[in-house]
Amino acid sequence: MKNSSAEISRRMLRPLLRRRAEPANDGVLQEAMAQFEERAIATSLLPHMADLQKAANQRRTPDRWKDPNAAVQKVELSLTLYRARKISLQEYVFHVAHVVEGVHEGRFVDSRYPSLQKLSDEMQMIEANHGLKPGEYWPKSDAPPCWQALSARWDSTCQMLLAQTFAELEGGLASDLFTHQRREFDRLRERGRRALFHKKELIPSLADTVKRYEIEARAAAGANAYTAAVTLIGAALEGLLLLRCLSSPKKSSQVAQLLPSKKRPKQVSVPSTWTFDNLIQVCLAAGWLPKIENQNMSVDPSGLADLLRRMRNNVHPGRVCTESPWVETELRDFEDAELIYATLFARVFRGHMFKQLRERLGEHVT
Repeated sequence: MKNSSAEISRRMLRPLLRRRAEPANDGVLQEAMAQFEERAIATSLLPHMADLQKAANQRRTPDRWKDPNAAVQKVELSLTLYRARKISLQEYVFHVAHVVEGVHEGRFVDSRYPSLQKLSDEMQMIEANHGLKPGEYWPKSDAPPCWQALSARWDSTCQMLLAQTFAELEGGLASDLFTHQRREFDRLRERGRRALFHKKELIPSLADTVKRYEIEARAAAGANAYTAAVTLIGAALEGLLLLRCLSSPKKSSQVAQLLPSKKRPKQVSVPSTWTFDNLIQVCLAAGWLPKIENQNMSVDPSGLADLLRRMRNNVHPGRVCTESPWVETELRDFEDAELIYATLFARVFRGHMFKQLRERLGEHVT
C-alpha cells in the first residue's frame, strides 16, 4: 500500500515543465573551453602588462598622447583587461576610442593629413573672399553652398581617416563597431566614459538603472516572460524608493533613526545600503507611499507596502515555492506591477522633483 501511494504521488507530481535536453555538441563545448582559456591567459598576462604600462608612464613625454606606439600598448592592455573580465565592453570601447582619437587629433594638428589640409585651405579662401577675418566663422546654415559642400567633404574625410586609425591601432571589436555600427559605438563609448569619470554620480546612475529595468521589463512581458518582467519591475520600484530617499536625505535619515530596532537600517545615513524592506519602512513612515486607486482596485499605503514585498519575492525561489507553489506569474500580475510602478512614479515624485526625475530618466518634460 505504501509503495502504491508513493507511485500515485510520483505520477501526480510529474514535472509540468521540462528543460529540453540538448544533444552533446562538441563545438559548443570547445567554444566554452576556449572562453575559459582566454580568460585564464589574459588574467595571467595582466601583471606583466601592468608593469610595462607603469614603466612607459615613467618615461612619459609631452607628446606621448599622440604616439601610435604608446597607443597600441594601451589598446593591448585594455584588450587584456577586457578578456580577463576586469572591464566591461563599454569601458573597453571608451579606452580604445580615447587613445585612438588622441593619435588622430595629433596627426591633424601636425598637418599629417594632406587631404584635410587641402579642403581647409579651400574653405579658408572662400571665407576670405566673403570678408571673414581669421577666427571668424559663419553659422553653418548661413555659409555659401560651395563652402557647405567642402565642409561636408571635410567631415566625411575626417571620419574616414579616423576609421583608418582605428583599424591601424586596434583593428578589432571597437574598430568594427566604429565602422559598421556607429550608433552602437557612440552609445557604448558614452557609457564607458561615464563609468570612468562619473563613478560617484549615484542619483543619475540610479535613474538610468531604473529606466533600463523598466524598458527590459516591458521587453520581457512582450516575450510572455512574466516572471522576469515582474521581477524587473520590482527592482525598478526598489530603485524608485531609493531615489525618493536620496532626494530627501535628511528626512530619510531622521525617519530611519526613529524606526523600531528590528526595522531600522544598519547605516541610517546611507540609503544606498538599505534593504528593500528598509526602503519600504522609511517611505511608509515618511508618508511617501501613495494610495493607489483605479476602477478595479484600491490599495492604501500599508497594503501597497505588502504588495511591493510580494513582488520583490520573485527574486527568491524559496519564498515563491513556499507562498505560491506551482503558480505561474501571468499577464495580469505584470499589469498590476506596471500600475503600481506608474502610480508610485507619479505620486511620489511631484512638482519640481517629478520634473527633475523625468529629466534624469531621459523623458520629455512639458
